[in-house]
Amino acid sequence: MTLLTHIKKQLNTIKTVFFSVNLVARKDEKNTPGTNPYVIKYFKTIDWTPTVVEVFAGKLDYKKYSFFDRIMIQFIMWMTKGPTNTSTEIEYTNWDKVKEFGIRINKM
Repeated sequence: MTLLTHIKKQLNTIKTVFFSVNLVARKDEKNTPGTNPYVIKYFKTIDWTPTVVEVFAGKLDYKKYSFFDRIMIQFIMWMTKGPTNTSTEIEYTNWDKVKEFGIRINKM
């Protein structure tokens, strides 16, 4: 038995949780595990299905990024019709959803 097979077998015997925080999830049509492209792509590359999976948007605060990261995020936002002003600070996180997620995993 390979190490990865052993780990997967162990993971399948317990309840597990996976969550992703990404700015793509700021869009209603991409804020669930079944619609978020990053989560979909990730689970296509691994052989593991967690008990609970969730997706959250994060905070966009250009001032906190390095120059290179700021330019890259600005470019991605431009492509996806998001805010590109580098003084922008927007909290996209749905904190009620985060709280519900916490309650859900606490009951596991």
